[in-house]
Amino acid sequence: MVESAWFVSPLGVLRLDASARGLRRIAFGEPRPSRATPRPRHEALRLALDELRRFFAGKPKPSEVPFDLSAGTPFQRAVWTALARTVLPGELVTYGELASRAGRPGAARAVGAAMGKNPIPILVPCHRVVAAGARPGGFGLGLHVKQALLACEGALLPGFDAS
Repeated sequence: MVESAWFVSPLGVLRLDASARGLRRIAFGEPRPSRATPRPRHEALRLALDELRRFFAGKPKPSEVPFDLSAGTPFQRAVWTALARTVLPGELVTYGELASRAGRPGAARAVGAAMGKNPIPILVPCHRVVAAGARPGGFGLGLHVKQALLACEGALLPGFDAS
C-alpha cells in the first residue's frame, strides 16, 4: 500500500509517496488535496517531511530516510544510492565522478540518464550533479530550480546566469 503526504515548498507543492520499503517518490507541481490530510503514519514520510523543512530552511543534512528505489534498474539504484550517501549538502560532483563513486567509472552519460529518472529529487540530490568543465549540466525542472535548490545549501551553480 502506498501512503502519500504533501509539502508546500518555496518552489511549489511536493507530493511524497512511500511504500512498505520506504520513500519512493517526490513529485513537483502536484495539486494538494482539497481536504486536510492527517499526519502521515509512515515513518519514511515523517522523516522526509522533517528533512524537507530543514532543507528549505537552509539547514540541509545527508538524508536518513529509507528509500524504495525498486522502480530503477540495478545501475540506477547504485547511482542514486551513491549520490544520496556520498555527496554532501553544498558539494557539487560531476557525472563522471558520480559514476566512479557508484563503481562504474566511464559511465558519465548513463549517470546523466539516471539523474533524469531520479524518483526522489532533493533527498536523492540530483541537483548537486554538474557537467565536467564547470558547466551546470541539465535538470528536468529547469536550471533556475537547480540553482534554487543549491542556494538552500549555500552553493552556487557554476556557469549559471540568473538574468
